[in-house]
This record gives sequence, structure tokens and C-alpha cells, in this order.
Amino acid sequence: MLFTSLMVSTFAVVSVLDRMHALPIQTNSSKDAWSNDTRKLTRRAPAAITLDLSPVLITGIEVGYTTNIRIGDNPNDFKIFMDTGSSTFWVINESSQQKVRNHNTIGPGTSQEVFNNRPFFVDYLAGISVSGVAVTDSVNVGGAVVGGLPFGAATKLNAAATGAVEDGVMGVARGVGSLIGAPTVLEILASLHIIPAPIMGWGIGQRNSEVVFGGVNPRKFTGQLKPVPMRSSRDPARQHFDDGAIRVEISQTSMGNSIIITSPRIGILDTGTSGIRTPISEAARLNAQIPGNVMSGDGHPLILCQNAMLLSLNIGNDWYTLGPRDIVGSPIPQAPGLCFSNIVGNLPVGADWLIGIPFFKNFYVAMDLAASQVGLATLV
Repeated sequence: MLFTSLMVSTFAVVSVLDRMHALPIQTNSSKDAWSNDTRKLTRRAPAAITLDLSPVLITGIEVGYTTNIRIGDNPNDFKIFMDTGSSTFWVINESSQQKVRNHNTIGPGTSQEVFNNRPFFVDYLAGISVSGVAVTDSVNVGGAVVGGLPFGAATKLNAAATGAVEDGVMGVARGVGSLIGAPTVLEILASLHIIPAPIMGWGIGQRNSEVVFGGVNPRKFTGQLKPVPMRSSRDPARQHFDDGAIRVEISQTSMGNSIIITSPRIGILDTGTSGIRTPISEAARLNAQIPGNVMSGDGHPLILCQNAMLLSLNIGNDWYTLGPRDIVGSPIPQAPGLCFSNIVGNLPVGADWLIGIPFFKNFYVAMDLAASQVGLATLV
């Protein structure tokens, strides 16, 4: 769930990236070798934490995933949206100016939060925006309790935020992009040696979705994890600062058997995006290859719900193919047989692509922040 950044200066909660050691994604390592390395590491260091993920559904389409955590003395779980497209962790404060009856909130009765009077504002591409101040409190993530963990307490939310199912967002991209000026939860857990390393393993499938903090789950993928270096943005609007997003290079893009985009693009791996988002002209070129495609009156690409076309992305000299169902979005009630396309052109010219849930539902994605490397493998 990519945000439009209002950059703020960083304060040092803990210095993490220069002190952490990660499990490398070896080019010639097998799944078993990775698994064995992990077992050896966990005998001499803390174990990884596995968080179960629940899908957020809109008209039957997955638009994100939540997990449950605890904060302070609040006895109830917080439903937190897990987002690799941003770096800021925030939850709703009970003093929010908007009515939040259906949400769990933090407040004096259940939280010993310490306010540092540092304001923050996050504006997401999906239309959600929140603002408030940074605080610290104890946070329980998968059974690991961290005292004095920094996060944002949102006191002002727009209508999209109050109408969402989640009680907050945990951005888990690189902490340099945090808008509360603090490392991410993943980085803090690694710096405190609660988990072995700042690695995330995302296994998002048809059922039993999870994210592993501190390692990967070899039972979730086949073969070996193929290493891909993280890349910098090529978006002119983002080159003057580091927003923390996790990017890879897409050297070519094909539809069916035809290579349509022949030159490299940069893609942000984003669990908070429901489709594949590109600039308008590039989405139009891709959707034009799908038989029966039309454009709606308000500019949304529509395709046949029974689409048979494949979308393939070449990443690290390997092709990663999304099946026909991954390209198909919600059905159009007024036009039987037509559905929205999951290849959406709503980004400005030159913007980095957003590679969202359709990709994650096909491939295991490991993100090693210390090594600036991504590992990809086919999901079981």
C-alpha cells in the first residue's frame, strides 16, 4: 500500500542495519540447505516468528492481509494490516476526532503510551490518510513482547481509514522510509536479537497465509529461493529521497507468448496492492493483448471474466508467470461476463510499478533487508 511521502527527519531509536547479520539467499543453495542453515542458526540464536495472515476481502477480491497483535495492557487483539509497500507502523488512538466504534484503539485506560510530540502524516495511494503523533508502548508480536516500541497514534483519519476493517497498519519495508522516524518492527526485533535477522518470508496462498519474521518457511515453496538484488527507484518523483520501498528490476514483460514491454521497469513488491499497477499507457498496452478487452466509461480496463491470457514478468533472468485468474478482478454487475482487469493503469508516467497480491499468491517472497536482496520461489 504505497504512500505519498511527507519526509521527516529520523531520530535514533536503535541503530540496526549495521549490526545485523542475515541468512543469505545463496545462488546455489537448495531449499534443504536453507532449512538446515536455519535450524543451525536457531540453536544458537532466537527463533523466527510466524504470524498468521487473514485476507481482507472487497467484493470477494483480496486487497490485503491482517494479523493480530497486542499493545500495552489492552486485552483485545489489534487487527493490523501488514504492508510491504510502506514503512510506518500506526494504530488508532481513542481520542481520534472521527467515530471509530468498530475499531480497537489505544488510550490511557489500556496503554502506558509515552508521547514524544512528534507529528506524523501518512497518505496512501489507496485513498487512506491518517495523522497523529508518535508514541512508544509495549507491543506483543507473535508472542514476543517489546517494551518501548515506537509507533504512530492516529488521532485524525479520513473516511476511508475509519471505514477500513483494520485497526492500524504495520509498514514493514525498509525503516529509512518510516514517517515516525523509527526503524520498522522487523528491524527492531532483529536488533534486539529477538529474531535471527531482518528477513521476512511471505507465503500468501489460497489458504493458511503467513509471514515469517526472521527467516523463511521451506515448506511453503518448491525448489530453491532465487536471489534478486533490490533496486533503487527510477521514478523521477522519488529519486531525491529514499522511501524505503522494496524494489526489483523487471527486465521484460510478456502477455501470452508475446513480449510487450521490452525495456526494464522497476517494480515495488507490495502486499497492500490488490493488482499490478503501472502508468496508464503501459497498462493499456498489456490489456490490449487480452481478447475481449474494453474500456469502461470512467477509464477502467475491463476484460472477460473467463480470461485465458497469462502475464509474465522477467525478474533476475527468470520468468514469473501469473495465471489467467490472477489477471481477473471483480465482476461488473451491469455487464455480465466482464470483470475489472487486475492490470491497472493509474500511476503517472515514469512511476515504478506496484507488484501486488496476484504475484504474492503465486510465488514465495523472501525479503532480506540486511543483504538488500529478495528471494523468489514457486509457492506450494
